[in-house]
Amino acid sequence: MKEADIVVLAVPTYRGKPASLYCAFTERAQRIVESYEEFKDKILNKIIALIVIGNVPAGGGLAYHTVILDHRDSRYPPPSALLQSTEYGQSSV
Repeated sequence: MKEADIVVLAVPTYRGKPASLYCAFTERAQRIVESYEEFKDKILNKIIALIVIGNVPAGGGLAYHTVILDHRDSRYPPPSALLQSTEYGQSSV
């Protein structure tokens, strides 16, 4: 991620919470750089889009807001979307 030009995060949700892999990333990603400022410059500010995958009745809206709040310190908060299978006539996984 440090060498990437851009990053698009797609985060699935389970029972109203972001996937545990996403949670581990947000908790531990700061350790791959020396400081929070470097973390913001090398990773956080490269995120150009956030896609949260989940249906509102199953808690997708809660997870969406959790993910969005994790990126409030970005130089430019990335555009985001809640992708719901029900909007496409599909069932959830």
